[in-house]
Amino acid sequence: MPLIKLQRFQTTLNRRNERYPVVQNGIFSLITGEIDFTLPDGTKGMLQAGDFTLYSSGEISDFQMKTSEGDFSAEALIIDISIFQNFLSQLDDDAFQIKSGQYAYFSKQDTCVYRLFMQIRDILDSELTIHPMTLTQLVYALLNEMIAQKPHLLPLIRRAAELSSTQKVIHYIEKNLEQDINIDSAAQSIGMSAATLKRKLASDKISFANILKVKRITKATTELRLTNKAITQIAYDCGFKNAAHFSTAFKAHTELTPKEFRVKIKKCSQIKP
Repeated sequence: MPLIKLQRFQTTLNRRNERYPVVQNGIFSLITGEIDFTLPDGTKGMLQAGDFTLYSSGEISDFQMKTSEGDFSAEALIIDISIFQNFLSQLDDDAFQIKSGQYAYFSKQDTCVYRLFMQIRDILDSELTIHPMTLTQLVYALLNEMIAQKPHLLPLIRRAAELSSTQKVIHYIEKNLEQDINIDSAAQSIGMSAATLKRKLASDKISFANILKVKRITKATTELRLTNKAITQIAYDCGFKNAAHFSTAFKAHTELTPKEFRVKIKKCSQIKP
């Protein structure tokens, strides 16, 4: 899987809210519309068209989309945990005066940060062949400029570089959805017994089987939203045994079959080929 990727959102259809820790961190950019949300400490955040911010999707709650003419579109620059970890290992964070409890966002007026962000975004959007290290260095430069201007983003970067046992399992599942995975392979990947892992997940009031199901459905939902892949192909790509099993699981979760869901999405937004 790529360490840096661009994900688009272009719909007004509300998403089902699953409050599992989400191993997805990066930069969220709003193109049209407006969004309100709440951070873990109760701080309220808002983005308007043209704004972007460093974010951790697992920390955002009470997410509300607002549209002027039924139009909402956004992009997320998804950054792998390893990049945050390597960035912190090279950072002299003693040079930053950090104040907690602040929400920070950027706009076109933040010229240096904006230009770096757009450079990375344009490279990914164009699908140019570029050495991964070159792209990674651009992300390091962007993160450095962001915290140089707004140091209170540094704790968020630190949290993005750390995973709990539950998040490690989710990270493992997300990277291996196409495989035949189970709790034994997940436990082995993070260096503990299956029994210990079951207890840790139970303490968070979740189960491996349910995380796996939700993650597969979530990936399938994204594929249905953003691609024109055949439903059978999506089923296999998301780890379902066959299209019938996929359809049954998807409808149980969303109350729509994959075909019905895609039809509804196409009525709300135009999916690019």
